Amino acid sequence: MEINFIDNETEDFFNSENYLNRIITLDRFIDFQDNKIVFISPSKWSDPYEKAFLQAKYEFNGQSYFHPLRPIASEGHNLYAQCWTAGKQTEAMWKGFAPNEDGVMIQMSTRNILIILNNISHRGSYSFYIGKVNYQDTEHLYDMKAHHQTWDDIEKGRINERTIGLIFKKREAFEYEKEYRILAIKRTERNQRFYVQFNIEEILSYVNYLKFDPRMGEKLFTFTKRTIQKDYPELDIHKSRLYKNPIKRLIFGGIQPREFNDEIIFK
Repeated sequence: MEINFIDNETEDFFNSENYLNRIITLDRFIDFQDNKIVFISPSKWSDPYEKAFLQAKYEFNGQSYFHPLRPIASEGHNLYAQCWTAGKQTEAMWKGFAPNEDGVMIQMSTRNILIILNNISHRGSYSFYIGKVNYQDTEHLYDMKAHHQTWDDIEKGRINERTIGLIFKKREAFEYEKEYRILAIKRTERNQRFYVQFNIEEILSYVNYLKFDPRMGEKLFTFTKRTIQKDYPELDIHKSRLYKNPIKRLIFGGIQPREFNDEIIFK
């Protein structure tokens, strides 16, 4: 199949030396460590606004239509997604994506992501669409009055950049995520599962670093790190210092400011 970009800006971003992050739970990471990369059906997204375009009924010219990628109960799913962020870690991300304090942030270069997607697409079943999420206020999120071509595409059941572009819309409340979205579309028969997974040999070799949840217990982090480093001793693995206070002492009256790991001296 093929890899498509929603716009030129996204294509330039992915073909340059950039990095994206993705936070998953520890149980999902175990699958990842086992060389499995997983895409989830948008029907499982928690925010009802961002999957509304897939679930809505489109009414015009006296007829009703549905999005061509809408999940069908009797037939299953043909659209799956994976979300990445161009932003740094935030407390909201850790809490949102790993509520049980067991998150793992995976950082990967955009070029390595493309290598993996090319590997999958050459197997023939899925096409990929990559795009930067378009954040809008709620008032304009569903404004499609001027999108005549999109209405026509929905009527004809076309799967293209316009109908797929609707799935890259999100409310401004989530703009801090700086999200890039990868859609995997199966154009033949549908799947009954809410997810699909692909095997990628030595997938951890594509990873730039792993950052573990700042709330994770030290024993669990140390055990997991040692397990990974048995096979990937050079991989950068560390725990987030988001909640780590580097300053233990504040000293006034120092002769000369000096840099310490655990104290700041004021002149």
